[in-house]
Amino acid sequence: MSVIFSFQSNPLFYFTLQISISRVWLYNCYSTVDLRGGNHLQLKSNLSIPVLTTLNRLDISEQGREITSEEFTGILQYSSKCLALKELWFFRCLLPPSVQAESVSVLRSRNVKVIWHPRVGIEYQLNLQSCLWERIDINDRVIGVMTDDDYQKEVREFRKYWRES
Repeated sequence: MSVIFSFQSNPLFYFTLQISISRVWLYNCYSTVDLRGGNHLQLKSNLSIPVLTTLNRLDISEQGREITSEEFTGILQYSSKCLALKELWFFRCLLPPSVQAESVSVLRSRNVKVIWHPRVGIEYQLNLQSCLWERIDINDRVIGVMTDDDYQKEVREFRKYWRES
């Protein structure tokens, strides 16, 4: 079960409602991951999302936000605990150029796709073996591995776009 809501109006009346959630899209509301083991996604509203065991896809869209390595690692830790997760997508945010291998070991074992769209028309997939981003085309074919120069270009384009917006 993914989310459990408990209701208790008096000590004699108690029930639990279980809801299966397969997809969550966080649009400009992600704050951080509870760093005590990556067990909750914290939202800007101070609400938190527990680990969702039925979650198939998590989308995080953070318009113009630069996500740090620590934040990205936390999201990967949270995602690795979502047992049904198949896809993790990031939109319009700047992510680190690579990740540490231990951050993706569980995702790699389950073959989870990690996709990043820093801007319209540009798409990368995280290679879970090398822990590097690969540029992919519309058919998910790898065009090439992101180099340091490619990443610096993405940083410049990203910052230019979001400063002008």
